[in-house]
Amino acid sequence: KTYEVAHYYVVTPLRSQQELAQRIIRHWNEGWGGRYNPSRQVAMSKVSVADSLETVKQEVFEKWQTPATLVVTGAKILEEYSGKLITFPQLRTRLQKSPDKPYLLLFGTGYGLAESIYKETDLVLEPIPGVGDYNHLSVRSAVAIILDRLLGSREGDLERQ
Repeated sequence: KTYEVAHYYVVTPLRSQQELAQRIIRHWNEGWGGRYNPSRQVAMSKVSVADSLETVKQEVFEKWQTPATLVVTGAKILEEYSGKLITFPQLRTRLQKSPDKPYLLLFGTGYGLAESIYKETDLVLEPIPGVGDYNHLSVRSAVAIILDRLLGSREGDLERQ
């Protein structure tokens, strides 16, 4: 909600994980959590669970009437996909110039995303650089940093308003 993301999908083929995610979403949308914290309920109303990326792509197409641009994120650049590389400023500019075009930012957990997803993606977002050789962030941290870099206000934004 902070960055006005249109929708957030949790994608997993595992039924047990789908059920767990649905239970958490229901807690905030329909249960005690939503009554206790209505602003969290508003934010969680933008979250859905899907069993595959194909399902999400179809939903996005139906809503926007155009295919989404797929953007993969990761901790390192896979050499064979370096031709699809885009920097944070480049993607930020694209998002600002075409607010009516859907983009799907794809995040992996644990071992990252399957290579098949890299093959079908349109763009590969540059990794978040660390200060040493080890470069790993939890998916929650990576999502927060990436959304801020792409959609957050920048130094000087307040002076221009």
